[in-house]
Amino acid sequence: AAGVEPKVEMNPILLKPKGDGKSQVIVLGKPYRDYGCESYYRDFALDMGIRVVRECLDLLMEEYDLVLIEGAGSPVEVNIYDYDIANMKVAEIASSPVLLVADINRGGVFASIYGTLALLKPEHRELVKGVLINKFRGRYEVLKPGLDFIEKATGKPVLGVIPYVNDLSLPFEDSVSLEDFNYLKKAEVDVNLVVVKLPRISNFTDFQPLSFEPDVSVFYVKKPADVDIEHVDALILPGTKNTVSDLAWVKEVGFDQLIYRLRRLGKPIIGVCGGYQMLGEKIVDEEGVEGGVKGIYRGLSLLNVETYFKGYDKHVRRVKAVATPFNEAFSGEEAYGFQCYEIHMGISEVKEPCKPAFRIVEEEGRLVDKLDGALSEDCLVIGTYLHGLFDDSAPRRAFINFLRKTKGLKPLSPSSSSAFEKWRHEIERFADIVLHNVDLQKIAAIAKLDVAENRLRILKRR
Repeated sequence: AAGVEPKVEMNPILLKPKGDGKSQVIVLGKPYRDYGCESYYRDFALDMGIRVVRECLDLLMEEYDLVLIEGAGSPVEVNIYDYDIANMKVAEIASSPVLLVADINRGGVFASIYGTLALLKPEHRELVKGVLINKFRGRYEVLKPGLDFIEKATGKPVLGVIPYVNDLSLPFEDSVSLEDFNYLKKAEVDVNLVVVKLPRISNFTDFQPLSFEPDVSVFYVKKPADVDIEHVDALILPGTKNTVSDLAWVKEVGFDQLIYRLRRLGKPIIGVCGGYQMLGEKIVDEEGVEGGVKGIYRGLSLLNVETYFKGYDKHVRRVKAVATPFNEAFSGEEAYGFQCYEIHMGISEVKEPCKPAFRIVEEEGRLVDKLDGALSEDCLVIGTYLHGLFDDSAPRRAFINFLRKTKGLKPLSPSSSSAFEKWRHEIERFADIVLHNVDLQKIAAIAKLDVAENRLRILKRR
């Protein structure tokens, strides 16, 4: 939102669930080790974990004028309170004032605020300088007695009530956000896309920009029975935090049979990252990196591709890519050169008769010439490791026009609007809403900032 280039220090520790109560711990963007819940808190959180958090926090506070610490979940999970390195312990280390943000949309907001403050340790409760209420629907006058009660009962001021914004089009924050969405845009449209909502889906924002296109619906489905096969124009298998486990789920619930039916009907099948690996012949996990146990797993066999997991080597890089001449779904001069990124484990070997789907021409700012992904002989099954493929307007519009052409529809004219431009506009719009519904002067005073001039400039610019 601030337009600052992200750094790994901003999210130094990530837990990647693998199933069976285990998670892979990612430290500074690289896989570190697998932990169960107990061993994570006992052996990692208060040792290496908190040390990494301290180091990153020191670096960020040295480099930036203002650092916002975003908590995760509730700050008072009493069973893990002393081991929680995502909430109050970080604020304590930084001696940072805290604003408690409460979601009123699901109800029980006053009990949530009061209970949270009551359960905080006294030294942590002292750090809380105010409360914000988010996602409010209704009249402020009706809410006001509750706000007065909270201020009197807790001694903490309510610094703002932010309204619920129905039509805000921003990237999903996490897969929990995705639970509320079965579709993006629902109407009689020209193109219907289905995304399989895998249990461990990752990088789910990859496909949100497709809904920006006119006359396109994007459906996220958990069950094959939810798919109207006659009206599906393409199916997408997304990325996953655990390819092997989600591949087993795909077969268990019957998505494999649905995919085979769509394939026989000549409908395009797209696999991204883990979804690409699933489309291949087999996945070889000799060290139990992905599956938890060593094994060889049969894929969906729609691409002659074999994927090998060897150790915790993760490929993370920003790239610029182009469609290969074989890739009709993304062809066209307008699709030349788009920015995307790779973040995956495993190496995929592409064998004949498959052809490469994309050519990487730039990697972390350096000119390169590498191939990515795979195409079936008829080019209707496409696998790729490229995330953010649809963020750029050129490949997104090329793909939609390919689908329109197969249906005998006229192509759409080239578009210059990227997903980032769309999201930037929405962030600015939401910033205006927040600006007019919180006491920014008091919040600035809490953070020891002088925003009088900045606020005037913001208002004049808009």
